[in-house]
Amino acid sequence: MLNLSWRLAWWLVIVVVIWLFGLNWIVDLAATVGFGILALRGSRGQLLLLLASLVVSLGCVELLARAMASTGQTEPYSRPDEKYEDFSRAGPTEPPPPRYESAVDVSFPMPHGDLRAIDASLPRAVWEPREIRFITDSLGFRNDADYRGQSLVLAGDSIAICSGTDQRDMLSNVLRDLHGLDVYSVAHPADPDYYFANLRWALGMLRGRPPLVRAIIVFFEGNDFVARGRRVSRPLRRPNPYDRIKQRFLARFPDQFLGMRALFNMTRRVEQTLFHHGPRAVEVWDVGGQPMAFLGSYIDAARAENLELLLSRPVPPELIERIALVAFAPTKYRVYAPLFDDGRGALPPPAGLTALRGAFEPRGVEVVDLTDALAQRARELLDAGEYVYWRDDTHWNAEGIRVGAAVLARHLH
Repeated sequence: MLNLSWRLAWWLVIVVVIWLFGLNWIVDLAATVGFGILALRGSRGQLLLLLASLVVSLGCVELLARAMASTGQTEPYSRPDEKYEDFSRAGPTEPPPPRYESAVDVSFPMPHGDLRAIDASLPRAVWEPREIRFITDSLGFRNDADYRGQSLVLAGDSIAICSGTDQRDMLSNVLRDLHGLDVYSVAHPADPDYYFANLRWALGMLRGRPPLVRAIIVFFEGNDFVARGRRVSRPLRRPNPYDRIKQRFLARFPDQFLGMRALFNMTRRVEQTLFHHGPRAVEVWDVGGQPMAFLGSYIDAARAENLELLLSRPVPPELIERIALVAFAPTKYRVYAPLFDDGRGALPPPAGLTALRGAFEPRGVEVVDLTDALAQRARELLDAGEYVYWRDDTHWNAEGIRVGAAVLARHLH
């Protein structure tokens, strides 16, 4: 009979292997307790056989995930933003770290947008599969090439990056190709504090350039504002502490543990679907005869009557002087709510826009609202079954980006 210390060691090894499957916490807990009982009562041979079976099963899952990924049948990431995040340089440092790995140039198949990743129950009729090209420069920003003397710098989050959309249709590229405004992007998904950290770094990089270097900053209604000091959010969006530990572990190994990543994503989606409580994380309505998905927290942000800009400190004067304009990008819900087939009522005026104007206009910075132009184009395209935002995503598509770029270009020329 094995002594207690050896049984404990066997049990701990088995628990680690079980944990690497990436399953739901309830399954992990049940397996941990069940195999703990077996470790106390089983023989050495039984424990060895159990451990070998688990290791072989884990290896098979990993090999299957890699084989399917290599043949293009599946991809452990639904969009390149996740796959090429550079966690090794994350954090508010000076100079600010790039968001993505450097020198990436890939054609990435997206089976669906970010809303399907959030809610596993999103109907397939909403999905918009597409293949996008994703390029980063040597610093890890999403640009076609390294900085080459541009006098305009773009800051913002995933709206400014145009997440989920092809490289040629990015806001910075449309401004260049259609409006003759050559723009270098330092945008990446983060809070507004980080927009200014990146901008500060960019201006440092441009030290010695004439003072004509100007910044365009795009603020998004969905997540750049807070209500009474807290983000407008719905509870399902935040994973539980146990899941966050596994997420941090997976983030450190972006190209390993593909099987664990696939099972982790699958079980969390099943859990969300089966044990949903409270307001839905994603809501679906018919727009122009087709289903369209909306993120619940962005709906709440659009409905909010009082919001403040999410900034932890005032923007220093030396940065204010370099800002050509700031833009307010509305949520998809604000643009499409008046067009719902069930005739829902109008929204209150955008509280985020009011907050933005209060923060920047007294300091001499122009605030440009993109809402009316996007809403007008959305109405024009509706009869043709076309849209200015992806139906399965929180971000604007190529059509919406062109609308936003045209408005910005009028104010920049």
